[in-house]
Amino acid sequence: MIQKKNKKTVLLISYFVNVIGNCPAEWANDKIKTFLDLNYKVIILTGLQSQIKSSKFLKVLKVPSLSHICFKEEIKYLNSKTSWFYSLYPFITNTLGRFLDIIFIKLNGTISAGYWSWAISSSPIIFFYLIKNKFNFIFSTGGPTSCHVIACFIATIFRKPLYCEFQDPLVGKCINKKLSLKVAKFIEKIIINISHRTIFVTKSAASSAKKRNSKNKNKIKLVYPGSRKYSFKNNPAMHKNKVIEFLHLGTLYGERNLDLFFKALDELIAENFIEPKNIKVRNVGDIYLENKKEYIKKEYFESKTSTKRINALKKATNATFLLLVQHTDDRSQETIPYKFYDYMNLGKPIFGLLNNPELTEMIQDYGGITSKSYDLISVKLALKKSIKLFNESKLYRSNLDSKFDMKTQLKKAIR
Repeated sequence: MIQKKNKKTVLLISYFVNVIGNCPAEWANDKIKTFLDLNYKVIILTGLQSQIKSSKFLKVLKVPSLSHICFKEEIKYLNSKTSWFYSLYPFITNTLGRFLDIIFIKLNGTISAGYWSWAISSSPIIFFYLIKNKFNFIFSTGGPTSCHVIACFIATIFRKPLYCEFQDPLVGKCINKKLSLKVAKFIEKIIINISHRTIFVTKSAASSAKKRNSKNKNKIKLVYPGSRKYSFKNNPAMHKNKVIEFLHLGTLYGERNLDLFFKALDELIAENFIEPKNIKVRNVGDIYLENKKEYIKKEYFESKTSTKRINALKKATNATFLLLVQHTDDRSQETIPYKFYDYMNLGKPIFGLLNNPELTEMIQDYGGITSKSYDLISVKLALKKSIKLFNESKLYRSNLDSKFDMKTQLKKAIR
């Protein structure tokens, strides 16, 4: 990659980078490439599992977690495990790591939610590295909140501006424990107080954060991130296809599922509104549902495991509708799936199973079809509309596919 004169160096902190099927990793990948495109040098602090290497303008520091649970997952991504490090480090994770796991699970309910012990192992390493290596500002994004905790530590020690981006709000409606909620609010308050700018990616999340942190509300900013745009050739054969295809990219689990979508579709098939042979529903990603076998049995459904993002997006160019699935409970009301921006960039019709008024409005403005993820009648009516538009050949490519340019959005975030 050819760069002009590099004005500044950014320290980017993200536990996940370049991990297949991982949304925070895709989010970080796009940020890294955009910073490089904007002629910044980038220092990346990331987890051991991240599949990224240093280059001329990119320095990568990978640090293992102290957590026994997390370290077991991290080493699965490594090609070689024969060095002295892998002989000695497991002793630490099996002793201190197990102890930390117990503490954080009790405080947070799950070790994976915060990856807190990664902050303990990473902070001293990045501290000593930065003593000898100059940088201008910090950009943390996650994903795991530990990224922001490390960023706050570095910002305080080196007195550098911190731009902290919450992909999902730290204080959300999915937190049920009173203690966990208090801890989350406390950490959020510290992060906003230390950061030069705290970025939220939905109006609702930004508004809620401003109410909780009224003294620092001017530090809080809404910026829709956008995503990296890929160019693919249109497949002319798909326009002649008589089969309507709904494609979902990503993981299905818990309350984020296709239960009501399939129930509505089965009812339409029973009513002879559409024949099973004329519809296809595909999922590219993992499925962690108790009723997964029921999904597989459906003649119109097909599932494939997670693949590289670019391969998944290539598949998406051949679909009739791209499925955007949110949780049926309240946790989705302050979040927007990152794949929404990928879908938008493709310019394909979007079918949303949504639980977020803000996202519903955005997709309707885009020209997509929306339904309530928790309402069977709403899903069924939206399905009927989609099938009717397809049969009448009234689907069209949206003209809003370039609404969120990633370079422009990142400049807004660090302005």
